[in-house]
Amino acid sequence: MGSADDPYSYFEGAILDEEELIQEAQVKNNNPQLQLIAFKQFQSAFHSGDYSEAALLYKDTLSFPTSKTQKIQLLFHYFYHGLTSFYLHRNGEGESHLDEGKTMLEKLTEWHKHSPSTFENKLFLLQAEYFASLCNRDTSIEKYEASIKAARDNGFVHEQGIAHGKYSLSNLALFLLLVGIFFISISHRFYYWL
Repeated sequence: MGSADDPYSYFEGAILDEEELIQEAQVKNNNPQLQLIAFKQFQSAFHSGDYSEAALLYKDTLSFPTSKTQKIQLLFHYFYHGLTSFYLHRNGEGESHLDEGKTMLEKLTEWHKHSPSTFENKLFLLQAEYFASLCNRDTSIEKYEASIKAARDNGFVHEQGIAHGKYSLSNLALFLLLVGIFFISISHRFYYWL
């Protein structure tokens, strides 16, 4: 198997990096693998805070024929894209991002009906981001706190960290510096275990 230092060591020198992995998948016309790579790139951009790049990569992941079939990774992709869209809207990058975020919120609302324990915290977080985008502070706070609780209750440690992080950014945007800094420290604690 590959190692944490060099995940491509698994290929024993046949593939040295992600670019070669992409080239091999293109030669073999392996669309599912190409889509998974694009999804991983989107996730990397999202988690490193490069939301403009994440928005561009989102479109790449949907360009594959395999994206027409609902798969669990696409559902999570909608969640992360919704967070990205609301963030970009609040940073003044256009109303289209608010509309895109609302579309992702609608998709998660539908999926929440089918698996509440899996999607409850995600739905609350998208709702929080939506209300924060509308400058509805009180409702957004209620939804952030509900998302954090639902993530904790359902054992989604990583998503609890995301919710704390988004809550902190929302407070910082409202110039509630001490509250924002407090939630950043909590968010860091949840990410630290990775």
